[in-house]
Amino acid sequence: MEFMGNLMDNAWKYGAQRVRISGLTSGDGIELHVEDDGAGIPQAQAESVLQRGRRMDEQQPGQGIGLAVVSDIISAYGGELIVGKSVLGGADLVALIPNH
Repeated sequence: MEFMGNLMDNAWKYGAQRVRISGLTSGDGIELHVEDDGAGIPQAQAESVLQRGRRMDEQQPGQGIGLAVVSDIISAYGGELIVGKSVLGGADLVALIPNH
């Protein structure tokens, strides 16, 4: 609940009009996508936005810890948070969580 809430909050804050949430399951685990139609996250800043206190946009309220917390939670389950580009035009934050 915590990491999905943070991902959806970011998509809502930084998207223009659309947010899409999708998921896939396989024998390996689950893959959750939270996409938006905002400006996106440049690949050069993808690692940086996952660090505590790092923000790309100072226009929206926030502390710059949301994505770091998401990354920490997913890592605790042996997974990975990937920052990509959505077909909607903005960010595609992908949570990969393996089966245990």
